[in-house]
This record gives sequence, structure tokens and C-alpha cells, in this order.
Amino acid sequence: MPEAYNTVYFNSNKQLYSSRYNDTYATTAGAEAESEHVFIHGNNLPGRFKEAQTFTIAELGFGTGLNLLKTLQFWSNESAPESRLEYIGFEALPLPPALLQQVHQNYPDLKPYSDLLLQEYTTTPQSDTEFQINSCNTSIKLIIGDINDRIPQLRQQIDAWYLDGFAPAKNPQMWSTIIFNSMANCSIPQITTCATYSCARAVREGLSQVGFAVDKAPGFGRKRYMLRGQFT
Repeated sequence: MPEAYNTVYFNSNKQLYSSRYNDTYATTAGAEAESEHVFIHGNNLPGRFKEAQTFTIAELGFGTGLNLLKTLQFWSNESAPESRLEYIGFEALPLPPALLQQVHQNYPDLKPYSDLLLQEYTTTPQSDTEFQINSCNTSIKLIIGDINDRIPQLRQQIDAWYLDGFAPAKNPQMWSTIIFNSMANCSIPQITTCATYSCARAVREGLSQVGFAVDKAPGFGRKRYMLRGQFT
């Protein structure tokens, strides 16, 4: 059985928990609402989706796919019919589809998008995989492996970054100089944005040092602050 299976389980609060990183995959205050608050509105996506012909998002820490589902929901509601979304997710330890399906049951309003994802996500990815969700005009690429090895190979220009790895104190390699530099290399001045639930000093400084103008914004639930930025 792959290592990822052995280290992920539901804790007593019915939260998906990683013993490898000693952290949960989502907040107790409402994972769906947090995803919308931090990543959708933190990147000002509803208004940007209305104007986009193509839009590219990269998520660092694909996890259960919740942020993708919320993005598909907003993209379907806000974008023009001919517009196209490209979604790139980085994940070191992809979860099996049965586990994703179980988690997605907590988000009944996202079921149409979960069904679309799970039609394609039928086996646990062992290597990079790409698929289309035609009803949402969306192409999805999952990049599997150590992000510090994989993200320097990224060549696409990114419009918005989702920084959603486990907390910096639990998984510092997810918030490394390599990652911040690679983000800068794929960002567009005055256009590319980023958002994260974390307000750690190392994250704030790492983003600032590579050219993101970063500010604090109200966090979600018990988190007092989050970070959002624009590449300058």
C-alpha cells in the first residue's frame, strides 16, 4: 500500500488528517467557505473571470481537490461561454479517488463539479496526468512529485497562485526559496496574484523578496489574517 494511504485518515472530528505532517487538510470552521474566502476572493477571481479569454491557475497542494471544485463553480457562473480555464495542481502524495469522493460528500452544492472531476480521476495518479472537463471549458494538469523538483520545470504564465500546502511550521519544504523563485519566473507583472491562508513571516518575506507586493487581509474563521499579493 502506498505511503500516502498509510498516513491519511479521518480523526475524531471527522477531519481528513495527515500523520506525516501532523496537520489536517481543512479547517474546522468550514472548508468550503474558507476556500472561497482565501483563494477565490483573495485573488479577486469573480471579476477577473468575467473579463478573461483564457485564465491559468496553479495550486501548490492539490489535496482533496476542494479548491478546484470551488474554482469550477465560480468559473462556470462568471466566465464567458467561449473562455477557457487551465488549472495546474502540484501534489506530492495524491489521494485515492474513493477518499476524494468521501470528502466531497461534505459539499453537496459542489456535487456537479465533484462528479465531473471523479469521472476523470478514476485511479490514484502515480505520475503527471492531464484531462479535460469539457462542460466547464477546463483543462487540468496534475503534477505529481516533490514540488521543489517539479515547479522549476513549469513554463506556463500563471494568472493566479493558490498556496495551500500544509502549514510552514509542519511542512517547510513546501514554502522554499526554490518555490518562490519559480513562482516569480512564471508570473506576469501587474497581473499575476497569489493568496494563502498562511500569514507566517517566512511566507511574507519569501514572496516579497521575489517581487510580490504582499499585504495582510482578514483571515477566515479563527485565523486573524491571511496573505494576498500581486506580482510587481
